[in-house]
Amino acid sequence: MGHPEPVTSALFSPDESRVVTISGSIISIYDAATGTKAQEIDGGTNVPGGVAFSNDGTRIATWGDDGSVSLWDIASGLLIVTFDPATLAGASNGAVWSENNSVVMSWGADAQVHLWNVNLAPSF
Repeated sequence: MGHPEPVTSALFSPDESRVVTISGSIISIYDAATGTKAQEIDGGTNVPGGVAFSNDGTRIATWGDDGSVSLWDIASGLLIVTFDPATLAGASNGAVWSENNSVVMSWGADAQVHLWNVNLAPSF
């Protein structure tokens, strides 16, 4: 699983069948058994700082220096939604999914915890 830039985040899917990595602005998803790249997503101008799998393994959340949290569909590689707190001053430092995948919680430099209702995001 080679990367063109340093890897800043890596994580197994909940069922350990996939690995997701972040290198620069590129989010890569690999088959954990073979190491074959299954999906490559360009995270855009806001370089993702980290990644979290949904509990069902179908989506990921990424967060970055601008405070936003983006949700991505694993199968298609499409951006589902970007949550952008209007009052956030600084980077998001992490995010986790609720057990039922209905809420993503993020935290960061604004000394706040944000709860994002995933059910309000567009669906595929």
